[in-house]
Amino acid sequence: MDAQVENIKARCKLEGKVVVEVYADRGISGKSIDNRLELQRLIEDSRKGMFDEVIVWKTSRLARNILDLLQIVNILEKNDVTFKSMTEPYDTSTPTGKLMISMLASIAEFERTTIIENLKMGMVARAKKGLKNGGRMLGYKSVGSGKDSRLVIVPEEAEIVKKVFNMYISGKGYKAIANRLNKEGYKTIKGNLFGITAISNIISNPTYVGKIRFNRYVDYANKRRKGKNEDFILVEGQHEAIITEEVWEKAQEIRDTRAAKYPRTYSGEFPLTGLLVCPVCGHGMVAARTVNTLKGGEKRRIRYYSCGQFRNKGSVACSANSVRADEAEKYVFDRIKEVLLNDRVLKDIVKKLNKNRKDKIKPLEREYVSIERQIESYSIKKNRVFELYEDGTISKEMLNERLLNIEETLSNLANRKAEIKLEIDKNGSDEIPFKTVKRTMEDFEKLISGADKEQRKLFL
Repeated sequence: MDAQVENIKARCKLEGKVVVEVYADRGISGKSIDNRLELQRLIEDSRKGMFDEVIVWKTSRLARNILDLLQIVNILEKNDVTFKSMTEPYDTSTPTGKLMISMLASIAEFERTTIIENLKMGMVARAKKGLKNGGRMLGYKSVGSGKDSRLVIVPEEAEIVKKVFNMYISGKGYKAIANRLNKEGYKTIKGNLFGITAISNIISNPTYVGKIRFNRYVDYANKRRKGKNEDFILVEGQHEAIITEEVWEKAQEIRDTRAAKYPRTYSGEFPLTGLLVCPVCGHGMVAARTVNTLKGGEKRRIRYYSCGQFRNKGSVACSANSVRADEAEKYVFDRIKEVLLNDRVLKDIVKKLNKNRKDKIKPLEREYVSIERQIESYSIKKNRVFELYEDGTISKEMLNERLLNIEETLSNLANRKAEIKLEIDKNGSDEIPFKTVKRTMEDFEKLISGADKEQRKLFL
């Protein structure tokens, strides 16, 4: 990227043009414009009239999706800004240039789609052969590289997996299993304490019974679990099973029964989740409830807020530290109303709020700079991977595998960078006026009673 920037600057100098600004989304793919903060800044600056021409090294550097590209070019045109490519002969100020940019964008999008489809085809073919795609998992490690990689059992980890299944079919729940493992000093594959999700993932993973499951979700990056694919691949694997078919079937039977018996829904509302924190570990308090049977046989549900660490990972992580939901909510609402009636307290709160907003920016800015450095570092790593492939040091399969890992890391970094940018922008605005806050809070009862569950939580 540095070389591209220097070449563009040299051309501008040769043509007598002044470089106003360099906008570089380092290490972020051109496949989407959503997380590209520098591109967003470029568009905003074009609206301010800061420049009259944008030059890129190559069209695909700006966008690989033709709709995104044409949308960006259209915005630039509305702002009287022309668009040029250093390596491609077109100029959006002419009809011919506009035609060429559409064609080049189509080719770039086709190229990207073809690469993705080829990669997916390779992964599907590998899965159908009974070989695993993806990273490390508890109980197994991958030996060999690329298409020759195979799963082999890690004995000490396999014992943990067996222990999980044996406890589950003996009647213990996810939390009880996690609690036991944590007390005995076991750790997940990433070196963390076991939680409910980690245990659930082990119980539902057919790899442990000698099978390979693949493509359970379509477009998971965008759709998450809504993109569930009913026609996924499930075949016998080429690896050794850790648990028997009998244990697997018994575990799945219990899992299905429990899912039907205990649906994950709460009839009560818990407006203070995300706000209350555990007084011991500082982790968020989560919703909980118990069902008490009265003398007459009537059942009464009681709502609680309990430590999320305890609920997820057991007593090794923390204690329940539960508080009755009704009592906690009454206390919070009464305290807020009390504060709202006292101008001195409210002024102090608004003053501290404004100070905290300013203080919050500094660590965020440091993290923002750190993330930019990490993105640059991973971009260099990506280039090195390509060099290794071109030198014949690594295979195409290994290239794909490494690029997927790097792209995933870069995507996570880009998402965090975007979150920080929003926080900085939000906290960098003008101070919140006391009169505005007081006027809003005078309608507290009306706001709370008329709001739905999500609005109430946001308001609190």
